[in-house]
Amino acid sequence: MKKIWILFLILVSFKAMTQPVAYTKLADGIIAQVGDKIILKSDFEKEIGRMISQNQEVTDSVRGALLYQLMLRKMMVRQAELDSLPLKDEEVEQRLDRKIRYFAQMMGGTEKLEEFYGKSVLEIKEEFKEQEREEILAEKMQEKVTGGV
Repeated sequence: MKKIWILFLILVSFKAMTQPVAYTKLADGIIAQVGDKIILKSDFEKEIGRMISQNQEVTDSVRGALLYQLMLRKMMVRQAELDSLPLKDEEVEQRLDRKIRYFAQMMGGTEKLEEFYGKSVLEIKEEFKEQEREEILAEKMQEKVTGGV
């Protein structure tokens, strides 16, 4: 089963890397789908915006790599949910709290963070909760898949 999973990952990776995506021609809505998981154009653009705000150069190859990473994460999350990997709400909350503290420290305080996002810390946490949950599930699934390799 692991060999099939790894082969599937390699095929998806190769296909995503070899097929160019016309970013300027995409309509609003879904830009990719992995099983029942979707990647919205707005989510993709948020990630691009985050990269730009961190002064990262965003080329077509960077956009392709980002889309690949988002698709891989959705695939891992889907499989983690199918495998019923355990994830407690406290785990998500703790990790969100650590990230919020880190970003507040980097920006010079909680007030600066709230000003940057135009939201309260609670609203910021709520906005990123699902993304954090998916990241943790994807990490757990990746550990499960590659644990024996």
